[in-house]
Amino acid sequence: MQHGRRRLSPHLVALGVAVGQVVIVVPGVASAQESTPVPSDTATALTIEPARTLRFSTDEGTWISVDVSPDGRRIVFDLLGDLYTLPIEGGQAVRLTRGMAIDGMPRWSPDGSVIAFVSDRNGTDNLWVVSPDGTGLRRVTNEVENTLSSPEWTPDGAYLVVRRFGPYPTAENYLTNVPIWMYHVNGGSGVRLYPAAPDAKSTNTGVAFSPDGRTMYVASHGGGYSGENLGAYQIRAFDRRTGDETVLTAGAGGGLRPIASPDGRWLVYATRAGNGTALRIRDLTTQEDEWLVAETQRDDQEGYAPNDVFPGYAFTPDSRSVVFHGGGKIKRVDVATKNVSVIPFNTDVELGMGERLFLPIEVSDGPLEVTQLISTTEAPDGSGLAFAAVGSLWTASRSASGIGSPRRLTRDDVRQHYPAYSPDGRWIAYVTWTDVGGGYLWKVRSDGSGEPVRLTQEAGYLRWPTWSPDGTRIVYGWASRRSGLGGGPVAPMGELRWISSNGGGAGTLGGAAAPPARGTRGGAG
Repeated sequence: MQHGRRRLSPHLVALGVAVGQVVIVVPGVASAQESTPVPSDTATALTIEPARTLRFSTDEGTWISVDVSPDGRRIVFDLLGDLYTLPIEGGQAVRLTRGMAIDGMPRWSPDGSVIAFVSDRNGTDNLWVVSPDGTGLRRVTNEVENTLSSPEWTPDGAYLVVRRFGPYPTAENYLTNVPIWMYHVNGGSGVRLYPAAPDAKSTNTGVAFSPDGRTMYVASHGGGYSGENLGAYQIRAFDRRTGDETVLTAGAGGGLRPIASPDGRWLVYATRAGNGTALRIRDLTTQEDEWLVAETQRDDQEGYAPNDVFPGYAFTPDSRSVVFHGGGKIKRVDVATKNVSVIPFNTDVELGMGERLFLPIEVSDGPLEVTQLISTTEAPDGSGLAFAAVGSLWTASRSASGIGSPRRLTRDDVRQHYPAYSPDGRWIAYVTWTDVGGGYLWKVRSDGSGEPVRLTQEAGYLRWPTWSPDGTRIVYGWASRRSGLGGGPVAPMGELRWISSNGGGAGTLGGAAAPPARGTRGGAG
């Protein structure tokens, strides 16, 4: 069983703190940055008090971000909203943070003195730092509306670089623009780092730096959230001195969340491989690119990725191994041999939770009151009605005294829709649907006698059956089964088709984006 980590809250209200000023410069941008440290007593700003505590031990987790200490002796990782440290060989994890706050995405500073992370402990997702022994907790940023994620240190240890996005539905929300920002480690208002053009909009992952800090590697795509668009993210190298950028990847599975080796030789990135996510490694000298790890934590390319498209991972200081998360475990891969080993851990989880909210709701097992009738149609002589409701077909008599009690038209369990009376009122055509098998066109006697007759042989997503005036043909809308499941990679490509009312082969009349009109008398319509 895997234990999912708590997602960072998107946007809550934060407390404001006034600070001083320092100036930094990036290509094409000059901005004032405040730098007075934020008092550590703001760590108690959350007002939610735990009413219960959940305790258990686990040796696995989901979407774990990991980093390696500069001396290579320890790992820091997040699990269920708390941070833990662990010997590089594995063993019992030591809790670094605790409480109701959701802490995550830890990154060790270059000198090893502090660990940066993102936390909502002051009401919104801001940058914090803490010493590796759990002391010296301090907030770095003072964002109120904006959300920060995926921190990375500049090699000199003076700045933290993050993804930043605003609340929905503003122009800078996570669906439209996720630029890269930089903050001084002592706080301040920050400066936008990438894209360099102030009016450019793009969606970016967490970054990595070359050892000298000049080159920043980032996975990026233009514009905002693009849904099921695999391959949109690709790795770019951004020269912080000149502002030039170079696209490094072009794979169909995309290039995601790069990390650079401390010796500057290697670049590792995630990419979609089949139904899973793998790691590839690039020699930055020769540009040779090959597989490193066959399967890791599955990426979030299809989602809007508020916690990035891939969890944090890291090289060891000697550049010989990469530590990452996959299959619920923390793992290590040797760059030279490609051998993967598990770094075992055991964590004693202690989660404070709010008061249990329980509202008893009584659900009656008596007759169901249907409040929505779909595709209601009237018999040609006005004596009855047919309609779809709760996935089945129903008919009801109609007279001057009112509408009679509905009765099921068939006893089939498959979902049924779009009933349509034949011109003589003796038959009702309808369509069926299952997610696995698709749908077909059927007819059944309007009085419910006899067995339903399937008319079409080819499965699809069928709608709007309409009889010709002479009752010899039925016209209907057809699209692929995939269209009924939301399309995915298949365009709708709808058609207007006809078939004999006795079944057989279907003919195509043309494209269809709307229900067919009634046929004219004497024609097939």
